Amino acid sequence: MSFTELGHPGQTYVITKPEIFRPEAQSARPQIMHILIVEDSPRLRKALVVGMTRLGHTVISAADGVEGLSLARSLEPDLIILDILMPKMDGLTVLSEIRKTDNEASVILLTARDQVEDRVKGLNTGADDYLCKPFSFSELEARVNALNRRAHSLHSPAIDLGDVVLNLNSKEVTSAGEPIHLTPKEYSILECLVLSRGRVVSYESLESTILDHEGASSRNTIEAHVSAVRKKLKRFSDKDVIVTKRGFGYVVPHGAE
Repeated sequence: MSFTELGHPGQTYVITKPEIFRPEAQSARPQIMHILIVEDSPRLRKALVVGMTRLGHTVISAADGVEGLSLARSLEPDLIILDILMPKMDGLTVLSEIRKTDNEASVILLTARDQVEDRVKGLNTGADDYLCKPFSFSELEARVNALNRRAHSLHSPAIDLGDVVLNLNSKEVTSAGEPIHLTPKEYSILECLVLSRGRVVSYESLESTILDHEGASSRNTIEAHVSAVRKKLKRFSDKDVIVTKRGFGYVVPHGAE
């Protein structure tokens, strides 16, 4: 990233293309997450939304605790980046209300206060991590990636789609033990969609998924890759594993299993 600190008074936030999209970093690219950012500072909120979006994640934001709690309950995001000091409802109250339900979203708390007792209270309330303002975006990115890896490590590497099985560890797709040969980009698109089952993944997110040294991928390129994946899967399954949501992107329905 081009800047060093976020959350510093008067800071101007400038976000450039993240290092993670360099070709040599592709093997370490994290899975796309659905992230809710709850932050009352308009500039910091915008910077976080832009930064996380350019990392390929799906992002929505809220400007206060009440709106944030409502979105957390209705959307059930994978990760919540949550400011503590906010109007209408503070972050710790929001977190406490979230943890009263079955919502298993990871939570990173943001605060301007660097007191041990504050960090302990936040973690005891149910936060997974804690960052004090000002903080570097690179550190936030690293913490998000760590929570992302931890979340996926809790699940079986093999995802059953009925006639087709996708293995996250071996990066293989099979049907009745027979390999379905996908190119690296085709596999990345399918993996991205499968890990977001039931949720529409935008064309922009898929473009970020297969970005390489040749430059940004166009929408036509995405459509061509998805078409190729569909044809290969169709040889082994009568189900439409990937469904088009015109104008929005693609989705792998929950029923595709």
